[in-house]
Amino acid sequence: MSAALLIACVAAMARIGVACLFAAAAIGKLRRRDDFAAAVAAYRLLPDVLVAPVAAALPPVEIAIALGLVAGLPLACAAAAGLLALFAAAMAANLARGRRHIDCGCDPAAAPRPIGWRLVARNLTLGLLLAGGLAPLPALPLPLLATAAGAGLLVFLLGQILASLGSIASPRTGAGRAAPTSGVR
Repeated sequence: MSAALLIACVAAMARIGVACLFAAAAIGKLRRRDDFAAAVAAYRLLPDVLVAPVAAALPPVEIAIALGLVAGLPLACAAAAGLLALFAAAMAANLARGRRHIDCGCDPAAAPRPIGWRLVARNLTLGLLLAGGLAPLPALPLPLLATAAGAGLLVFLLGQILASLGSIASPRTGAGRAAPTSGVR
């Protein structure tokens, strides 16, 4: 297999895996809108007036990006990488301030998941993997495309299983999700 074909396979795998991640996250955010808005507020990076509009806009944006990733659109790769970098920066800013207790907001329908450097690294790594979709790549033959799509789905599912096991192994105590506070974030 040529290097260009290998890069195209990895890019397709990353696109499908991140598309699944964004779609699942968006569905969870739509199902638990109030919890997601509380998670956005807990980051303390936005003024109160912007928390609700950002929390309402993010799920449809994630769904649109997921559809674009499945379609193989380079713009969707760039948007997904940018959004992942933004999420990583928001987490890193709070971690740098010593605020490790807040829920990442990744999927409000799932068990609360505190932010951490592992999530920052995951988001940055996924963004870098999507960079392969920004360059002109050879078209994948259908069997390779199906294999890459299956591998992307498998990586997504394994990530979900590991996240679930992590929440079982270290359950959070107390009230769970952080409550929003007033003032500029």
